[in-house]
Amino acid sequence: MKLVDDRNKLPLLAHPLGSESDFTPQSVIEAVRIKRGLDSMAVPEVCVLEFDGDITDHLVESKAVFPWRNWACFHTQMFALEVNGKSCGIVPRTIGGSTPFWLLSNCSPRARA
Repeated sequence: MKLVDDRNKLPLLAHPLGSESDFTPQSVIEAVRIKRGLDSMAVPEVCVLEFDGDITDHLVESKAVFPWRNWACFHTQMFALEVNGKSCGIVPRTIGGSTPFWLLSNCSPRARA
């Protein structure tokens, strides 16, 4: 049984398959920023993906970190802390759902270089 007789009937498939995707890490992050009314702001150069959140919970309780307000992600929060005068990010509870972190790594200047 053929579900679709013509691929052009499905908008998802109605484009040249060899063309560049409009769904890039940058376009996804920009869409989230617009939706949430966030300023465009680079994330810290160093970011820790903290799988279970225990370290971040301790840092929040001791007021050693502050929320990174322009974090363009619907599923996680980013906090920042100062280490030797530099901002470092920490993203708690990153176990599972790896899409936001794929975006983060692909949007960093070093990942594109």
